[in-house]
Amino acid sequence: MYRFILQQNIAHWTALLGEEMDEPMCHTIQWQLLSTQRDLAFLTAASEGISCPIWNDSTHLHEFLKRFRRQFENSPACYLLLDPRAGLHIVDVNDTYAKATMTAAPKITGQRLFDVFPDNPDDPSAAGVANVFSSLRTAAESGRPHAIAVQRYDIRDPDSRFVKRFWRSVNTPVIKDGRLVYLLHQIEDVTAQFPAQGHIFVDDESENLIGTAFEKSWRFVDKDPFLAHNPKPLLRDRLRVHLELSLRNGERDLFHLANNAISNLRTELGRCSRL
Repeated sequence: MYRFILQQNIAHWTALLGEEMDEPMCHTIQWQLLSTQRDLAFLTAASEGISCPIWNDSTHLHEFLKRFRRQFENSPACYLLLDPRAGLHIVDVNDTYAKATMTAAPKITGQRLFDVFPDNPDDPSAAGVANVFSSLRTAAESGRPHAIAVQRYDIRDPDSRFVKRFWRSVNTPVIKDGRLVYLLHQIEDVTAQFPAQGHIFVDDESENLIGTAFEKSWRFVDKDPFLAHNPKPLLRDRLRVHLELSLRNGERDLFHLANNAISNLRTELGRCSRL
């Protein structure tokens, strides 16, 4: 019943966003939609996992996992191995993954993925849980790797405080005899490539240039299908930051200023794309 209510609410909020309304109301509905999508992803992951044919040959599963782990543990890439059944329990992580996420394999193995890595409750625009679950499901259903465009997904430090992080990730199905055995979640921390939230002080002349560039670029950003899943307040804020950074780096041409900001925004917040 609760799942049905969440699905109905998502349809309701989505329909409302297609109507004319003032900006404060639009922001409120966008936050409600993100929150509901997050709740539905968390509920479905916990109660169903990934709904597709699962390889359940317990006799050979241990040997299969043993062989797989030899490659998994020696890889320099950050890997997490996931059980696709209800709960999406963590089977194992390699040392590189544990270091990148400030965790330890003995502590998180056996736990549910989104219990270990929930969305930051202080970030109303957080969509990490929903995006990762959607990508895992796409990978499982298609039988192919699925990439998630760079996204913000904060993690907890050893003191349980959320730390801002940006990630590039790929989810790959591990298949045996045509059935899903595990899901391999690979991540890359790209936080250093993105500026911290917040604005740079600029003089009046530069402020006028940024204002004009913002108006021109926003006409495209507002209708960009690759960015439409993001809340408008987040898009506005990040667009402004990218314009300021481009200006600080010496760009004064209005056309290039706007184009660079749009390109960087799509890299940062663009919709998931299939490999």
